[in-house]
Amino acid sequence: MVDREEMFGIDDTGVEAIAGLIEDMRERDVDVRLARVHRAVRERLDRGGVIASLGEDHVSTRIDDAIAAGA
Repeated sequence: MVDREEMFGIDDTGVEAIAGLIEDMRERDVDVRLARVHRAVRERLDRGGVIASLGEDHVSTRIDDAIAAGA
């Protein structure tokens, strides 16, 4: 689970880094979930295709929800 609470903005390089992290973790059979993603960051991740690749069900507004969903 990646907590995005303290990330208020993201650029294209950041979007690529998150996408790369997700890909690397999938190759290791690690389930990645995002939690507490601010709207501006979420919009950039949407435009970059990260949310579609990850899946809406892997994005939560609360940490507890992300943890429970991955259990």
